[in-house]
Amino acid sequence: TFRDEVICGLGVSDSANTPLLNNTLWGQSCQKITLTVEALESTNPLLLATLPRIDARGNLFFDISTGHKGQARFSVKIADDGSSAGPTEGTVARGAPYVGRPAFSKAFSIPAVHEFAICVVKVNQQPTFSTLNVSAPSGTYERQRRVVFAVNVSAGPGDVGQTLSWRYSYDNALIFVHVPVLTVQHNWIVGSTMMMVGIMDVEIKSNVYGHSDFTVILSDDGVGNAQRGDINTSIAQTFRLTVTSPNYEPSFELVVGEINVLEGSGEQYFENAIRSARAGPQSEAWQELAFSLHNVTAVQSMWPPARLFNSFQIIPYHSPATGGRRILNHIIIPPSPPPPSTEFKCENGTMCAHLRFEIMPQYTGEFSVTIRAKDSGGREQDGIDEIFK
Repeated sequence: TFRDEVICGLGVSDSANTPLLNNTLWGQSCQKITLTVEALESTNPLLLATLPRIDARGNLFFDISTGHKGQARFSVKIADDGSSAGPTEGTVARGAPYVGRPAFSKAFSIPAVHEFAICVVKVNQQPTFSTLNVSAPSGTYERQRRVVFAVNVSAGPGDVGQTLSWRYSYDNALIFVHVPVLTVQHNWIVGSTMMMVGIMDVEIKSNVYGHSDFTVILSDDGVGNAQRGDINTSIAQTFRLTVTSPNYEPSFELVVGEINVLEGSGEQYFENAIRSARAGPQSEAWQELAFSLHNVTAVQSMWPPARLFNSFQIIPYHSPATGGRRILNHIIIPPSPPPPSTEFKCENGTMCAHLRFEIMPQYTGEFSVTIRAKDSGGREQDGIDEIFK
């Protein structure tokens, strides 16, 4: 605007650049400025999320769409709300001549048109990921294990083809045989979703327990220039690896390796056919242990093996020092097993069992019989809960 046409909401200055607090001169009302932006052309229609705007002070506002680059040109028109009917020629609003500006018979509100361009260049986006607290079992022997510790791994929006790597530190290094190795794996299925993940290959020492806290940073091989907006390292995150005890396999000794039975000889009974049965080490003394007939196969016989037994019972009992540990029989558990007629004593802290069965009449041949012992510890974390003999 001209010197005597004041923009509403802005302070003005005199010739000595001294701020004037009022918004008018010589009693004249202020005028409102309107800046209208229109799109002209763009190399990428999705470059901006909204049309740019310019406020009355000339500040430009625009919102760039994530992951897009290119150039767009715009026009901007400026206009005020001054009246189209102005003062007489040679005078201003109050009739006083104003030296230094031309006088017109009419005021002007004709828009002035200018152009500007917005160019969005590609920058290296910050890598991102989410960590998970994980666990891995220890064991009676050292073993390499692989666990997923990070999901939704990304080099950044629009950053494709970059190589990712981990920088990390951790405590309690004594639980590891070697330094854990952290890598990025592509096309890993988590649940039903395929994604990039962080993988830890770790070897844990035998019979150790506890945890180790990790701090991890994800880096890409793109440019790193924070002033320009290029960020090639992620925010540091933490996760915990807990070393747990797996379920160890049960064990027992099967004394009767071969049994010869006469055809049609009725019920057979073998004392202490199973000895030294354990659910696992002493730390698993709380577990229940169950025996069952697992499988029968014909080695040399014309008879179907599935019907070999007319009856089959595993009759367990335990020594007084089992610490309340229970032993079960999926087939039958008599209320009180018959006492052994020999001098054998079940080893302290273990369980033993008698074997009673009857072969179907007319059956002859050679058969292989498999017995299963199963504990209640489960199979999580590579646990083993059953054994066959």
